[in-house]
Amino acid sequence: MKPVDRRVFQEWLLILTALFAIVWAVIRACVQSITMDEADTYAWFVATSNVWYPFSNNHILNTLLMWVSTHAFGPSVIAIRAPALLGATFYVGICYFLCRSITERFSIRLPVFICLTYNPFIFDYMVAARGYGLANAFLLAAIAVPVWHRVKSRPSLRQSCVLASLALGLSFSANYSFAFAGLAVFFAITAWAIRRRAGEPVLHIVGLCALPGLFVALLLCGYPMMHWWGYGYDIGAHSLREMRQSLVQSSLYQLDPRFRATGWYKAMSFLRPLLPPLLVVLCLSQIVATRLDGSWREDTHARWLGRFAAALAGIVTLCVLMHWLVFRLFRVPLPLGRAGIFLLPLCTLLEVSSRHRRPGPWSHSGSAAASSLCPSAWLSTFCSACACPILRSINGTQMQRKFIPCWRGTTISTVSPMSECSICASLRSTTIECCRSERHSVSFTRSLPTLLPTNQSMS
Repeated sequence: MKPVDRRVFQEWLLILTALFAIVWAVIRACVQSITMDEADTYAWFVATSNVWYPFSNNHILNTLLMWVSTHAFGPSVIAIRAPALLGATFYVGICYFLCRSITERFSIRLPVFICLTYNPFIFDYMVAARGYGLANAFLLAAIAVPVWHRVKSRPSLRQSCVLASLALGLSFSANYSFAFAGLAVFFAITAWAIRRRAGEPVLHIVGLCALPGLFVALLLCGYPMMHWWGYGYDIGAHSLREMRQSLVQSSLYQLDPRFRATGWYKAMSFLRPLLPPLLVVLCLSQIVATRLDGSWREDTHARWLGRFAAALAGIVTLCVLMHWLVFRLFRVPLPLGRAGIFLLPLCTLLEVSSRHRRPGPWSHSGSAAASSLCPSAWLSTFCSACACPILRSINGTQMQRKFIPCWRGTTISTVSPMSECSICASLRSTTIECCRSERHSVSFTRSLPTLLPTNQSMS
């Protein structure tokens, strides 16, 4: 194949991979039953138009967009999950842009894009009607703005600061658990803007980076934060090890059991616990080899990529440090499971950013191993997990809900309290699609103040 044809083929393959992720998210949104947290959000905040109720389960931006979509199109599954699908489309587009901007090597670009988008843990919240997908998308958008400024030489520095600030404000409004992650990204972007200010006053740059996002956050979340009654953040991890395990286990939960007899299933089952430490070892070896080789000094893109990797490392370190200090000083638990989902795309980008463009001859073999072995193992694991037509059952300690389809031919009054149909009972005299095309209309008489203190499905 000619080099031009190969580049066209690779570009189209990446585009089709991105489009399939969006289509697959829409299909999953259509066929999956409404989960408990989704039903809670709709019943408590959307159906009652109590969008700004101060509660941890209320992800303000997601709730507001759900209210708009359900009032415009009715309470269908797609209307309820439309904000999540909007966030999924935005997230996939941002990941596509970052992968194309960070590296020109297709052998790295495609696996990293798949790890960013097809991670089953991230993909679940690209579909569920919660705020995690929107928050992840806007957080990556804030990181992508400086990359956009460098690659395309636009927008201007002022516009870049404003856009990144707005993205961080929307990320926090979509999910409160992204507060420290957004603060760490804010510090990194402010430091970047100050270095490139070219005569602009420092206070002016800081104001451009802070005020737009602060305005959006106060506009959307000011009332809930002022009336917060201190309930809902008592669930989480009590050690960094527990926090890390919740993210790794949720991302690499299990392969599709229908392929248990195959050889690749056994190989992936053996490699699964080795993937995280293997990824760290290969990443560190690549950094050391590139630094010792010295070829990165001759490549402008490699030097920029090294600074970008250092910024991402600082963001991850500062974010974890802030969470740990709050835990030690105020006994607020560390992020557990989905509450720390923002660390997954940040660490994935950090891993790929450590690979410089032109390794020397003696470090090329290490680069090839790092860019083929580990991403290929991750690719096989993620694709097999995403091929499963329904959500996997996640252990309750991992802060994810067990997916149980509605029981066929069973009335609401006789369904077990633990089944998916019991969720329909939380809808206040509302008809909503549940488990594909089945519909149940039920009445619910308990009041909102009675429900909220007894809810255990918090995020």
